[in-house]
Amino acid sequence: MTGMTTLASAAGSGAGIVIAGASWVTMRHMHKLPSGWHASTHPVLHRLCIIGMWAGGSAIALTALGAWIIHAELWTAGLFGGVDHGLGHTAAVLAGLFLAVSVGIALIWVPAEGAAWMALALPFVLALSGGHLHALLTVFPGASFAQQVSTWIGG
Repeated sequence: MTGMTTLASAAGSGAGIVIAGASWVTMRHMHKLPSGWHASTHPVLHRLCIIGMWAGGSAIALTALGAWIIHAELWTAGLFGGVDHGLGHTAAVLAGLFLAVSVGIALIWVPAEGAAWMALALPFVLALSGGHLHALLTVFPGASFAQQVSTWIGG
């Protein structure tokens, strides 16, 4: 069973990396579209990149690779007092909340390349909140995507 779990985790991480990579490639080469297309597709492509980065980051954050990254974040935060309680916990919750709101605003009104990078980091910031905002990560879209990949691999 552990081999299948490891394989599913690697596939979920790989899928997240592919989605985030495809979004990065799209952002990198978007300016090469013909001038008439660039003006009309610019907002749509940026929104797709924001959603792709969010989905890729969520898929990565819910796998073993994401657990390793979150562990490194928690270790680094521990050097400054941690995020388990007190001021550090409040700062992590507020940072996650403000980052989620800013990504949402960018997705709706001001789609930009910088918002896509914030969307990639958002699942990892939400994971630091220790359950208060972590439900935003596990509800949509990472958990369902990782579960589908795991079911597909495991049978």
